[in-house]
Amino acid sequence: MREVIKSKVYRLIGDILVDIIQERLEDIKLTEAGINSYYFIKLGVMIEEEFDIQFTLEEFILNHEKGFMTIRSLIDGIEKKLSAKS
Repeated sequence: MREVIKSKVYRLIGDILVDIIQERLEDIKLTEAGINSYYFIKLGVMIEEEFDIQFTLEEFILNHEKGFMTIRSLIDGIEKKLSAKS
C-alpha cells in the first residue's frame, strides 16, 4: 500500500515540476537544475532514442561551447536536428 501511495505522490510532484520547468527554468544551466554529467548522458541517450537523432561528442559534454547549456538550448538543438532530417 505504501509503495502505491509513494509512486502516485512522486508522479504528481513530477507533473508539477514539469510545469515549473516549462514556465521558469528553460534558461537556467542544466547543471543548476541538478543535471550532472551522468544524468546528462542518460538524458542524451533517451532523447536520441525518442527522437531518432544523433548527438555529436561535443554536444554530449556539459559546459562545452558546442554543448547544450540550458533546457532551451537542448530543445533548440533537438528541433534543429529534426529539421535537418526532413
